[in-house]
Amino acid sequence: MLADTLNQAGHYWTYVGVGYGAAFVVLSAYSVRTVRRGRKLSRRLPPDQRRWM
Repeated sequence: MLADTLNQAGHYWTYVGVGYGAAFVVLSAYSVRTVRRGRKLSRRLPPDQRRWM
């Protein structure tokens, strides 16, 4: 009975791990995309209008 309970708990932790992994991948990809887009857009501005320098 204890083995069955531990086996089921391990099964649920797999879903938790997959959920956190998916969230990490999505947020990382979004962050990289945002930074790259910002750099691309900043190259289009004249140097005197760039706010972050």
